[in-house]
Amino acid sequence: TVSQVVTASYPTITVSGSQYYSIKVGDPVPNVEATAYDSIIGESYPADLDASGIDNQTPGLYIVPIKSVNRYGYIGSMNVYIAVTNVDESIDLAGTYERAATGGEANVDERANGLYEIDNIGGNAGAATHAFFVQIDDSTCILPDQPTIDGDMVFTDQRFVFDAAGVLVSYEYKIVLSGYGTALRVFERQ
Repeated sequence: TVSQVVTASYPTITVSGSQYYSIKVGDPVPNVEATAYDSIIGESYPADLDASGIDNQTPGLYIVPIKSVNRYGYIGSMNVYIAVTNVDESIDLAGTYERAATGGEANVDERANGLYEIDNIGGNAGAATHAFFVQIDDSTCILPDQPTIDGDMVFTDQRFVFDAAGVLVSYEYKIVLSGYGTALRVFERQ
């Protein structure tokens, strides 16, 4: 009997350009291209992606999934995020927000104009599941359903609250995914 030990390795995907884009409504869609390389095996692989679902006429967040499979069937993946928005570039909603129910903090970072990443979507102490939202106008943000490390998340009962100066003071939503419960998660700017 001959046995072979295969070390689990995954292709690393590299995008040409950025992982985060922001375009104005009607502007051309960025050309997303990627390559994949497995450094353990020392082989290149094709990176499969489909950016045909991007609608540059409709404000929103468009996620382009990229996947690559090595010869052993191990999959490497990443996403490219494209915000379509006419929000003014001087607006920045980044900051630290706290979920009052748990005391868990979430940092909101701007990745491109109007495109934001939340580093603790559940608002639980010590958690680190990330998700993205887009600001499409002065008082509207959208947190679309999206893949995360915990699985595909669906967000309901969303509300983003701005003060008179246009500063985001709080946001809230429910997460529809096993293990997250049914509570409304409310985060307030610190």
